[in-house]
Amino acid sequence: IFFRCFGMLSYDELAELNERVTSVQDWCLQNGLRIHGVTGTVYPDCGCGVVAQQDILDGDDLAIVPQNLIVSTIAARKSTYLKELLQAVTLVPIQIISLYLITERSLGNESFWKLWLEVLPKSFENLLYFNTQELAQVRNPARIKKVIREQQRAQALWRDLVEKLNTYIKDLPEDGTRDVLENALHRCSWEAFLWAYSNLMSRGFYYDVDSAAQDVWAMMPWVDFFNYAPGGDHVHTFMSGTSFCFRSIGSEWVEGEQILLKYGSYSNFELMLWYGFAIPDCVRYPLSPLQGPSGERDGESEDWMLEAFTAVHEHARDTAAFKAAFKYAEDWPSRLKIAEAQGWGADWWIGPRAVTNSLATALRLLTVPSPELVFLNKHSTLATTSPEALLLLQALCATELARFRDPDGDPASEGCNPRHLELGKALAQEESGVLRGVVEASLDALKRYQVVSVVS
Repeated sequence: IFFRCFGMLSYDELAELNERVTSVQDWCLQNGLRIHGVTGTVYPDCGCGVVAQQDILDGDDLAIVPQNLIVSTIAARKSTYLKELLQAVTLVPIQIISLYLITERSLGNESFWKLWLEVLPKSFENLLYFNTQELAQVRNPARIKKVIREQQRAQALWRDLVEKLNTYIKDLPEDGTRDVLENALHRCSWEAFLWAYSNLMSRGFYYDVDSAAQDVWAMMPWVDFFNYAPGGDHVHTFMSGTSFCFRSIGSEWVEGEQILLKYGSYSNFELMLWYGFAIPDCVRYPLSPLQGPSGERDGESEDWMLEAFTAVHEHARDTAAFKAAFKYAEDWPSRLKIAEAQGWGADWWIGPRAVTNSLATALRLLTVPSPELVFLNKHSTLATTSPEALLLLQALCATELARFRDPDGDPASEGCNPRHLELGKALAQEESGVLRGVVEASLDALKRYQVVSVVS
């Protein structure tokens, strides 16, 4: 299953977008952007992109973005129309940059960012735009709850922003600044804020120039043309003074090859939530492959283990399968007692580089020899992989599969966006497929361990 931000562009749409990309690149170069051996381009199936104009070697600089081309709270605080407002009103960086985008868009031809604003997406297909009926197609209560929480968080930020703007504008004298802010306020509908918010969340970079000012969000014209790389991160981003740099690392590209940028380690659900697209065979975080009984590395099971942990992360409050798995370990009452006392059976999650914290320790509880239990209780030693861990994963994923079964048939779709229905169903099919794969892969692995499964 593969969803894209764009459908296939027509010839006219392709020509128009290509002209805009060229205009933005020329404007950026005139204002200090430096690029080496690369150029912005347009692809029929995914819109904007970056392509190598020559062979790119490991260690080559690709782009250097000066501070004057970085859309950040620093830029917003320098704005003629926002600087006094931002001195008087306390807003978080997300609100500041969203307001800055809305204000600049309201200025039209007067905005410094006009060319770049025109090439930004006019709307998104991320899950924040889905209504309740459309979300029901995902068929995963925990996923739906997560989306609703994020929607509510964005709405709370918008309401707070509008309220503070209203209060501030009332005391302003009748002048140009008041006119611009009133125009921005008038345009700051929920739809406009969600547009700005989605642009920031899907195109934002970590830009820590002034930690005291919480300036950790930024958007950058031209570099937001990079499309997503699901695999290794072969473009290194770093600060050089106040400039933001992009460098090839651990990889080379030949002339004509698209250069991809890894935005972060995301599951397909997270990609759909924030970006509005998903990719095939998405792996969220790297793990070491399983070790078989004779020590051989079992690479085939790695991705299934990983996706299982990711699935467990969202709905770990149901601990029945977790507790059942302990009964297959030696001295299991002691192990379960420790897990319950420490809360390890109630909150499992996965970290950026490995299985971490409570789930890892819980899995370790299933595998350590009994004499080590006291030490483990004190030091929270992390997990290793074992047949018992596979049993636990299998039981958990079988439980998760039941959540996708809907005895009432398909959710109602009246008044829904057909595209949203299509994306929601596809995401549900992929997630249930991953879980089924976990059960099947763990069965195969357990056979190699010569362990009988508790899940039919």
